[in-house]
Amino acid sequence: MLVAELRTRLWPIVEPIAEEEGLELVEVEFVQQSGNWVLRIYLDKPGGVQLDDCERVSRRLSPVLDVEDLIPHRYVLEVSSPGIPRPLRRACDFERFSGHRARIELVLPLDGRRRFSGELAGVSGEPESQVTLKLEGGEVVHLSLAQIKRARLEGEMEGSVQAHPSARGRETR
Repeated sequence: MLVAELRTRLWPIVEPIAEEEGLELVEVEFVQQSGNWVLRIYLDKPGGVQLDDCERVSRRLSPVLDVEDLIPHRYVLEVSSPGIPRPLRRACDFERFSGHRARIELVLPLDGRRRFSGELAGVSGEPESQVTLKLEGGEVVHLSLAQIKRARLEGEMEGSVQAHPSARGRETR
């Protein structure tokens, strides 16, 4: 199974558990690191994620992943805050963090540029969502959500919690 396919299959398993705990699922990653496979679950909530939030989700998720048996080999489960820079994926992420600085990279260049940095100024448009970004110098650009390859918040945010090492590293299988 491809990593992208695994992420797609894991999302609907992880998201309901996160939501039941009052948390938002930000990202699911499955990567090889130092010869080991790592399943990373990034969670967030207003005011920041705490260690006990990560531990609760990890305890609930681990047995579900064992039953689903989507990963055919050993891996380490890590559950943590996305920290800074927090990834932005969905239209609601860009709307929620309107007023914050972000760095955005596009799949294809827009007016000769693929990378933009500035203040998020909301989302508009249906069915094609457009992210509004105020650049340095006052220029405003509208970037298609479908064309955004990667987007992350820049700088510090009040109430953010970095990943807690003790909430990481439950070996599974």
